[in-house]
Amino acid sequence: MIPYVWKKWRGAGTVIVLLALTGLLAQSSLAAPHVAAATCQSVAVNGEFENETGWQTSSSGSYSLFSDFLAHSGTQSAHLAGVDNATDSAVTTFALPADNTITLSFWWLVSSLENGSGYDSLSLLLTDSQGTPLYAVAGLTDLNASASWQQTSADLSAFAGQNVQLHLTARTDGSLVTDFFVDDLTVTACANSAGSLKLFLPMTSRNQ
Repeated sequence: MIPYVWKKWRGAGTVIVLLALTGLLAQSSLAAPHVAAATCQSVAVNGEFENETGWQTSSSGSYSLFSDFLAHSGTQSAHLAGVDNATDSAVTTFALPADNTITLSFWWLVSSLENGSGYDSLSLLLTDSQGTPLYAVAGLTDLNASASWQQTSADLSAFAGQNVQLHLTARTDGSLVTDFFVDDLTVTACANSAGSLKLFLPMTSRNQ
């Protein structure tokens, strides 16, 4: 039996029947929109640094910038500087899909003999395909020296639809070396799609 409320209006002689309580309300309501699960894809190349595929590298010496000296996961990481007067660079190019939410994430560790000078640095810079700066993703110095890995994330959604480059650049001064390690770098693009919204109104009848 469906509960009901009778409300009589003496002057008009009408009766409004509201079939709108408990059980009926449970069936006749504003349905929540159905949101499809986000479809995500990885758009960065070789952020595990297990080899140099997808990266262009240059260093002040003959050393490789990807090494097994210290890794967050796997066997290798990007290892920049670690020597005096270093100018090391690793660059990768990728496309950011349009109409996506895009997140860059990476793990890092800084080991240094400096005394908190801030002279030794690592920058992560997003540029367009021609190298024009778009966004400073992160900046680390010997002041960030730590015994443990840490994670940093950045929102790149504002640059969706563009072909971009990510530049990792390390520079050190002439004494007291600093090592910069980067690993498990990911760029994830997610497209969300919402389902249809259905509206159900409670029944109302009016008798005269």
